[in-house]
Amino acid sequence: MDVHTHMFSPRWLEMLAQHGGPHLSYRTNPASGKMCIFKDGAPFMTPTPAMSDDDLRIRRMDEAGVDVAIVSLTCPNVFFGSGEISLAAARDNNDPMAEAQSRYPDRIRWFASLPWQFAELAVAELQRSLSQGASGVVVLGNIAGQPLTDPLFAPVWPAIDDRALPVFIQPTAPPGVAAMGMDQSHLTPPGTVDPMERLAPVVQLGSGPLVIFAQPGLGGPGSDRPGPGGAGLATVIALARARPDELTYGANNTTSAHYLISQLLQRHAGIRMRHIPYAGTAAGRIDLLFGQWSGVDTETAASGARLLAVTTARRFPALPAVPAVAETLPGFDQAVSYGLMAHEQTPPRLVALLAAAADGALRQPDLQERLIGTGSFPAGGGPADFAALIGRQREGLGEVIRALNLRPEG
Repeated sequence: MDVHTHMFSPRWLEMLAQHGGPHLSYRTNPASGKMCIFKDGAPFMTPTPAMSDDDLRIRRMDEAGVDVAIVSLTCPNVFFGSGEISLAAARDNNDPMAEAQSRYPDRIRWFASLPWQFAELAVAELQRSLSQGASGVVVLGNIAGQPLTDPLFAPVWPAIDDRALPVFIQPTAPPGVAAMGMDQSHLTPPGTVDPMERLAPVVQLGSGPLVIFAQPGLGGPGSDRPGPGGAGLATVIALARARPDELTYGANNTTSAHYLISQLLQRHAGIRMRHIPYAGTAAGRIDLLFGQWSGVDTETAASGARLLAVTTARRFPALPAVPAVAETLPGFDQAVSYGLMAHEQTPPRLVALLAAAADGALRQPDLQERLIGTGSFPAGGGPADFAALIGRQREGLGEVIRALNLRPEG
């Protein structure tokens, strides 16, 4: 059973675009080229086809071995606009979920969305949704920035409790996204506030390699698979040296980590290739693709693209047969790292407590196995370790940014 899976109606996206106000928008994410929901300027959620296609959802469930899915509306749910708008957004999603359950009564259940900011409307919609077969209620970790314990929502909780309903609390962006500068996730224009001046490093959670994919047959006969010691990559590098600016590679836009790491590899190898902005399933039209293993392996499989190398110093446990770039270019080690940050004014004692709790969790074998399965090496450590890593990466990538005279896009 899958209880964390999302569904939405196309009408909901239209309402979000029309009534999201100054904080919410639905537009193209320049880092991926895909339509994305933004909150306070930061990428918030990227819809996928299965979220609005019942038949596709069932096929994906069959592929994953899922018997029953309890669907719910994702962030930002219906917490925008007036009472009339919020209620309409709730009904525009609850009704299709009820219909999906009627089409697949043995496979799909659903949690109702409610206009929590308008308690009387929320209680009425709860009753209506239960009459249509809702199994419970979904709510976000905060409602338009307000905690779930706010007195504004007090009338809704008893209505839920009286019916002994489960409540699914969907994680969401915390209050303070704008103040923390989370919208400045790539390059920032000269003269703007450095986001790191607003944040305090807590702990590195993990790091994942980029995976380099190559078109089948690139490099000539015998190069369809990476050989021992990274021979496949060596063949491609030799080809790129012989044909400068001829081979093409895809790596998002020029403000992304994918692009910067691809530039570091070219500088390390002494080669020049032609960049093709990658924003979808374009692997069939380019020679090489830099992407994250968890995000592009499925897309590239249909085109026959092969795994050439990972960009970390050692091989990735989930891909033991794929060489590391360092096996061909000693010393090359470029991963996409991520971690937990706090506001700069967070008391050091709380930062230390958060770091210790996260570090302890990251040492658990079951969590380590799950992280590796999603394309990440588990990390851990403390605030000083994470701060040192950020400093090293800023120095190395900053050198590339300055050398290429890169500027923010959009």
